[in-house]
Amino acid sequence: MNQNQHKQILISILKQIYSNPVTQGTLGFKGGTAALLFYGLPRMSVDLDFDLLDPTKEDLIFEYLTKALPKFGEMREQYKKRYTLFFLIRYLVGARNVKIEISRRAAPSQYELKNYLGIPMLVMTKEDMLANKLVALIDRAKPVARDFFDTWYFLKEGWQINLDLVKDRTGLKPDQYFEKAIQIIEDQKPTFFLHGLGELLEAPQKDWVRQKLKEEVLFRLRLAQETQSLAK
Repeated sequence: MNQNQHKQILISILKQIYSNPVTQGTLGFKGGTAALLFYGLPRMSVDLDFDLLDPTKEDLIFEYLTKALPKFGEMREQYKKRYTLFFLIRYLVGARNVKIEISRRAAPSQYELKNYLGIPMLVMTKEDMLANKLVALIDRAKPVARDFFDTWYFLKEGWQINLDLVKDRTGLKPDQYFEKAIQIIEDQKPTFFLHGLGELLEAPQKDWVRQKLKEEVLFRLRLAQETQSLAK
């Protein structure tokens, strides 16, 4: 994957999406690409993820994107799933596709207005982005290595956690959550940590992930657990 080319496509699509007044106050930008562009996440991200903040605008947004996105390449899929508006674009033969997903679920997360290269966007706050990442870490049918990497980075940077959001989404108290998350990470074999993550990293990062990520994310989670316990 040509990371620079893919990133340019993602940013161009974002500009197109947020150039419409309907989307500017209706789509909350979240996920790995939001963390990459606004919060310094040190890995590549390949897709665009949003929350639908105003369900009454759903049809307008779906219609707008159906017309606007083909300028970036072949629209391979577009449909409304039960909980998602979904689009898949191939911008170049042989290149990685771009997935654009808009969650139709009620969004309890908070967003704030930010600007990227003159593009105003509503971006998920750090506290809620970390909380949702922690939920994903234990909630997926199968663990995903990038969740562990992102969790390590967010905690290393000293982000606060919206523990109320974690509890609301998982039903777990903080100590219960941390114990479950730590156990999931401890259960993973060393070969797991580059699976699906390697192509998103530079070569020196891959060596670090292979050798250190498990140890470091466990430390950060245990430190967060201890900090929350002391705060009670």
